Amino acid sequence: MSYGLKSVSMDDISREAGISKKTLYQHFENKETLINTALQEILIQDKDNISQIIENKEYDAIQKMIEIFKLSIKLLQSIKPTVIYDLKKYYKNSWEIVENMHMRFIETTVEANLIQGKNERIYRNNIEPSIISKLFISKMLAVTNNTNLINTDKLTNIFFQNLLYHLYGIIDKSQIERLENLTVNFKE
Repeated sequence: MSYGLKSVSMDDISREAGISKKTLYQHFENKETLINTALQEILIQDKDNISQIIENKEYDAIQKMIEIFKLSIKLLQSIKPTVIYDLKKYYKNSWEIVENMHMRFIETTVEANLIQGKNERIYRNNIEPSIISKLFISKMLAVTNNTNLINTDKLTNIFFQNLLYHLYGIIDKSQIERLENLTVNFKE
């Protein structure tokens, strides 16, 4: 996550892990298998963490979205933009795991959040959760697929702007001041 995927060799990994390269290859057929395994573990942990937020009965829909954003930022801050680039260019199967499995989970999570927010009368009643959740994911994928955005601005700020764009578009007008108070600490 710190140096990128392409620039780190199996020799580097075995040396850092304190094991022989032969031992490393006994557990992982090749570097791509190792990357897929590590990526799946990261995504499972992320999914578990998001699920804990979703299940928290003390949070309303806006608070859940903000807590999920905070969690995502921690993950993003540990990843260099070159990792995303390397996944897309050299490890396409691994990137497909992110695009398909994880983004589908995020889309379902956002849709459930939209339904919750409508039920709580925090989000506007005229939004369509199934459409809005797909738009949210499309924007996230557009950011990760646009290397110009990744290289010119902090990824965390881009995701924060996406969150604000999303929330201001869906919240009931009675919630605007509350949203501003909840997000004021995130502004850089």
